[in-house]
Amino acid sequence: MISILNRVLYLLKMLLLIFSFGLTFYIILFMNQRLNKDLIESIPVFIPFITLLLIFVINIIFHHQIIQNNFFYNFVCCFVFGLIIYVCCRTLFDPYMIVRIRQGYQMNFTYFSDMMAPLQIMLYGLFISNILFILSKGKEA
Repeated sequence: MISILNRVLYLLKMLLLIFSFGLTFYIILFMNQRLNKDLIESIPVFIPFITLLLIFVINIIFHHQIIQNNFFYNFVCCFVFGLIIYVCCRTLFDPYMIVRIRQGYQMNFTYFSDMMAPLQIMLYGLFISNILFILSKGKEA
């Protein structure tokens, strides 16, 4: 049962990564349009997403079983990506955000920008833990 749930979580984390990246990209586009900034200036927001995508592709290519079979890591990845989706949906759709109503942009960019630093820390944590799992492969029992 755990192995089936683990496989579902493994596939779900890929889909949630793509979906959370898409929502973040959508919000960043509108935020940059409001501030009259280039998308190039927002590259640091997307670096953790790109590094995670690259490391996930490397895991698929080299069949790192220690990561594919780690239930806790797959669950935490899904949890973090779900949290990013929650923050993005709250930025877009929460009618009780007073800043959203006052600005008239139908998005609360202040909430989103306040939440980006903790979310980036979580994404970098996923990347570092993935690297540590790859390096600990020789110590596998």
